[in-house]
Amino acid sequence: MTGAITLPLGSLSARESYPSAWREIEKEVARRQALGGQEALREFLGEPVDRNAYGIGDLHHVAVYLGDYTDDRDVETWHRFLLDLKTQGQLSEVRYGPSYVAPKYYGTQGWWFSLDRTDGLPVEVFCCRRHGQWSRYEPEQRYRLMSHAAVSVSTVEGVERALSALTDRLGMKILMHTVEDELGHTYGHLLNEATLCVLELVHQR
Repeated sequence: MTGAITLPLGSLSARESYPSAWREIEKEVARRQALGGQEALREFLGEPVDRNAYGIGDLHHVAVYLGDYTDDRDVETWHRFLLDLKTQGQLSEVRYGPSYVAPKYYGTQGWWFSLDRTDGLPVEVFCCRRHGQWSRYEPEQRYRLMSHAAVSVSTVEGVERALSALTDRLGMKILMHTVEDELGHTYGHLLNEATLCVLELVHQR
């Protein structure tokens, strides 16, 4: 995201702002989709690099941080808003569940929403409870830590090689690494500790 970063929603309690927040999410997905996998890798590393050196393909999906919540009922309300978008034909699938990264690294609860769009890349949307360590991060930090581009890798072994090569670089940290989940996907999330940018590598069977 270019320029000053603001969260699509300051708080999930601002239910009247859900439609405009969704439009902001779609803008960010379109921006990343136009830039592609090569630029996603450059943004993550903070310098130009040939993605072929890491066996990385094009974008797999885009993840966007929505905002914080203090009341679990607002998470359910956001979920119902997404189901309404599905009814309207904008989304073909809506799935959600608890975040693994938020409690492990940032001391708070969170949720992910995995969305298949009828037109364009799949989207993941995240929200976290405003609590503890997480509440002390600036909005831009929260956005960068939970938003990311996910790039495709052609093989499981390729994911392992790319993770190894990228973490050999100073300041790169693996947040999460899963081999063949229930859908057969292998993926890893990397954090650039200098820029707070996150990149996900995905092999989809």
